[in-house]
Formats: sequence, structure tokens, C-alpha cells
Amino acid sequence: MNDDILARLAEVELPTRAPALESIERRARAIRRGRHGRRFGLVTVAVATLVLGGVTLPIGDDGSGQNPTARGAAVYLGVLPATAADGGAPSQCPEEQTTQWIDRADWAKNPGMAASAELLTNAPYPLVGLGVSQSTLTCLQAIPAAVLFDEDPVRGISVWPDVYNPYQGDKGIESRDVRGTKGLLLDRGGSEYSSLVISWNEPDGKRWLAEGSGVSVEEFTATLDGLTFTNGQLDPATVPAGFTSLPLEAPVIGEVSWTWDVFYGNENLEGVEPSEFVRFGATTSYRAEPREIYASRAASSVQFTTVAGERAVYGTNGATNGWGTLYWQHDGISYSLFGTNGMAELIPLAEQAEHVGIDDARLTEAPKYPADKSNPKLRFLDGY
Repeated sequence: MNDDILARLAEVELPTRAPALESIERRARAIRRGRHGRRFGLVTVAVATLVLGGVTLPIGDDGSGQNPTARGAAVYLGVLPATAADGGAPSQCPEEQTTQWIDRADWAKNPGMAASAELLTNAPYPLVGLGVSQSTLTCLQAIPAAVLFDEDPVRGISVWPDVYNPYQGDKGIESRDVRGTKGLLLDRGGSEYSSLVISWNEPDGKRWLAEGSGVSVEEFTATLDGLTFTNGQLDPATVPAGFTSLPLEAPVIGEVSWTWDVFYGNENLEGVEPSEFVRFGATTSYRAEPREIYASRAASSVQFTTVAGERAVYGTNGATNGWGTLYWQHDGISYSLFGTNGMAELIPLAEQAEHVGIDDARLTEAPKYPADKSNPKLRFLDGY
């Protein structure tokens, strides 16, 4: 991300009530060690956040490049896997996945990438950058045991077994009864970004963690008390009325996926970030962490809708200026579409997604992404 963008971000106004900076830095260091390389998916980083390997931080810049300044948003800081054998310490996982960009000369050598080669048939802006990357899952991430959500009103609860507790020492932690034991609850209430996190130890010594948003503390803990798990598997009969329980699949070590990233933007301003653009992504495998989980982290920033008959999730990550990302899945492909003019613009664009051959001239002759820094019209792509 270049200095111009950082300078503009420093002036972004965000809500009050930020977590302590030392807490953010401690959690960021832990997750960078455990989840470095993660493609978090929310590309609204240039609104008011910086995404670091699964950690979402509101940022300014003190000029050193070392200490991002929290400006007030309640922040979701991620879930890190742990092992009970190590006393609940973070799993040592140097890289969750390795990712490399595929040179166009090698496209034909990677037939798997053809499945997610897609374009928007009638984008509102010119195509200004295109690239494809290959990722290999090298280390298991934390895997949720339950993802519950309600579309209207938006609310969600997610439950994670065998995880590291990132909230030791944070202000506002209180003891709460949950699932027959004492848990540690952190309530980031008092704003539109309010969210709940609670952790507890099961009889086998494993620490579990749950997230909730759009629910009261009482509803949150009562729902957790009523859920039944057998060997980490949720009994769907114990899910309370009003919630949908999402089917979950465990990721597979060694799984390879390919992601096409296509940028369409207003090219009127050279050397600066366009005021309007969309980023379209298509990946050949579903992510282990479903997008519906965002409802358990920031319900007020999430909307549910449909794209071509498929459930879709739209998230703003707290932005109020029209920036947001639409996520959906279809026929084994995971899609994302980020735009600057709100959900209403993105839905009709998403329904224009078209599968094309990797020899299609619209792909092979498109400007390359990652951006060529010598091309001033593509500088805004550097860092995304």
C-alpha cells in the first residue's frame, strides 16, 4: 500500500471505542506467526482498515510504518488454532498457505486454473488489471464447529474448538457461566460494531471460543448452553429456531486452488487511486471459513441477498461511503465482488459473471496484475 493511500487513510473518521493498542499488536503478532499468507478476502482495506494475515485493524500512520494507530472501530482480531497438548498455546504454523502469481506464459501448464477463469460481461469501467494466483494449503487453520446465522434481522454465532485465547489481559473481560463452567466474556458493545467473544475450557482441556453479534449476552450464552457437540460435530437438532446452521467442510492439507483477480476502474486520474472501481475474484475451491460467519462478528455491517438464486453475503467492514464486498458460491467456485457504490451496484454485475477460456483475448491481452509500477494508470493496484 503506497504512502499516498496511507496518508489519506490517516484522515478517515471512525467510531470511538477502540481496543487497547497493545492488545492489537499482541494479537497481530500471534496471528502473523500462525496465519501468515492468508487471503482474508475483504478488499475494503483502503477504506479504513489494514488486513494482516486475518487480522483486521483500523489504521492511521505515525510515519514509522511500525505502529498503526487504532482510531476507534471495535475490531475483530481473528481465531488462531491451538493444541491442548501444548496447554492451549498457539499452533506453530509458519504459513497457512503458500501463494504465487502465475506468469501468463505458464497459464497453459496449469489446467486447474481454467475452472475459475471468469469476467464480467458488462462492467461499468474499463478492465485495468488481471492476474491469476495459485495457493496451496500447507497448514490447517482454525475450523469452526458451528456457524449459525439469521438473515433478517442479521445476527450470528460461531463456535470454534481447540483455539488459542487471544483475550488475556484485555480490559472489559468478565466471568460468565457458559456450558456448565466459567467462561471469559469480552463485550465490545456500545457501538454499531458491537460484538461478543467468550472462551471456556471443556473437560478434555481444550479451549473453545464463540463469537456473537446482533444478539444480547443472555441470548448468546443461552444458545451456546443449548448446543450439543459430539466429537466436535454439531447436532443440528439443538440449533434454536430462527437460526440457520451452515454445513461445514474441513479443509484438506495440500489442496491447491486458483484465484482470478480482475480489476475494472475509472482511468481518468493517472497516478492516483480511481474514485470508482470494482474488483472481481473467482476461486476454484470454497474457503474453509464461510462468509456467513461475518454475521457473528459485525452483524450491522452484513446484509444477506441472492445472486442468480444463490445466497450471497454483502459486507462493508464498517465503511459508510458505499464501499463493500459481495460474496457468493456457485458450482464449486467462490466469488467476490468489491465495489465503491454499494450493494445495489454489485448484484446486477455479479449476475453477469461469465466463464471464459484461458486463451480468450480479453484475458491474455488485459493489463497485468500485480501492477506494473511503470504504468501510472495501474499504480492504485499496488498493495491490494
